[in-house]
Amino acid sequence: MHSRHRRVLLRGRPSPAFIVDFIRQQSPSGLTFSRSSSKYYWGADGFLNSVGNNAIAYSFDPIGVDPSITSEPEHQARGVLIEEQIRNLALHSSSFNNAVWVQTGAPSISQSGTVFAPDGVTLSPYIGSADSGASEGIDQTISVADDSNQYTFLIFCRERTLSTLRVRMGFTGGTPVEGSADINLSAGTIVRQGGVDGELLQKLTQDGWHRSAIKATNNSSGNTSLYFGVRPGLLDSDTGTVHIWQADCWEDSGNTSPIATGAASVQRQPDQYTIPVGSWWPATAGTIICTGIMGRNKDGVGAFQIDDGTNNNRINLTIAGTLNCQITSGGAQVGIAAGDNNSYSPFRIAITYQTGGQIDFVQNGVHKGSNSGATVPTGLTTLRIGKSNTSSNWLNGHVASWAVYPRILSVSEMIDLTR
Repeated sequence: MHSRHRRVLLRGRPSPAFIVDFIRQQSPSGLTFSRSSSKYYWGADGFLNSVGNNAIAYSFDPIGVDPSITSEPEHQARGVLIEEQIRNLALHSSSFNNAVWVQTGAPSISQSGTVFAPDGVTLSPYIGSADSGASEGIDQTISVADDSNQYTFLIFCRERTLSTLRVRMGFTGGTPVEGSADINLSAGTIVRQGGVDGELLQKLTQDGWHRSAIKATNNSSGNTSLYFGVRPGLLDSDTGTVHIWQADCWEDSGNTSPIATGAASVQRQPDQYTIPVGSWWPATAGTIICTGIMGRNKDGVGAFQIDDGTNNNRINLTIAGTLNCQITSGGAQVGIAAGDNNSYSPFRIAITYQTGGQIDFVQNGVHKGSNSGATVPTGLTTLRIGKSNTSSNWLNGHVASWAVYPRILSVSEMIDLTR
């Protein structure tokens, strides 16, 4: 994918009028970035790294490639990881022997094993079952509102002497909503789930770590408590230990990087990338190409927006069921809603814009649709990378590059640049 991003940047004819190239960590003139908190990201060493306030997170693929069969870097660059504001509600997120993690049965818990956690620094905790598998484990319970909101529980896990783990969560206090997902850590699969939406987000093949996630939705029926936790093993006969590290619980359906906590919940601030529109902007007609990696399939996120400080005049790429290319002038919108929105998959998008004439949308080398009748808004002042709204709609994924060409490229040219 690294070479494909570079082809988009280097092979266009004519040359782009303006380029943002995060793969090669080149910040364009005028780029302003802010995030008033630290964050985790996958580093070039294949481990979770941390950056401080207002530091850009240039992210890499945690799954290494064999250097003997490719000249590409072992961990390929993904661009910048752009995420929304979110709070981790799980306390003592990696201290599983703390009293906030209530034990069921008599699980064995060690806070310092002999295997490094995904950060490459911490020795990972592990939890074990002596004789009753699915009935021994740990849970944390927090207070929640009696509403219909969705919550997500995520945890890193790795096979130790036991290859199975049950991840569970539930709302209680009224009419309960409860569920769990069973994970085979050896095969890297979810073998059963019920009452929750289960998902294995990442398999880190170089050292066997996975990150599991389950999601459940409250039912506005009196539930004011939410529990989440794990059970090593699935059957009463299962015995052994499983590595676990860094639990996150979010009032949200998205999945982003982990947030370490202690005795209090911690909120990570959003990534804000803006560039002032300059003389490089083709104001009446052009072609925009944006590349990156999707986050989780979730409505209300976006890859970019160019606007005048409002959402009434803008050109953007957003997600509402499908990928939507939208051109809005004076609040009147014309768009193409035809793009594929596949979680955690690479995207290479090309869209054209002009007043009155045909606009086209190409994704990953496939022409997705056309429309006409748009009016290109004037007075655009700001390019926002990784979001499609002046105040919200963060991608929760990666942006590798963004470029604008000073003319309408043909569909065949767009296909060539995005395949």
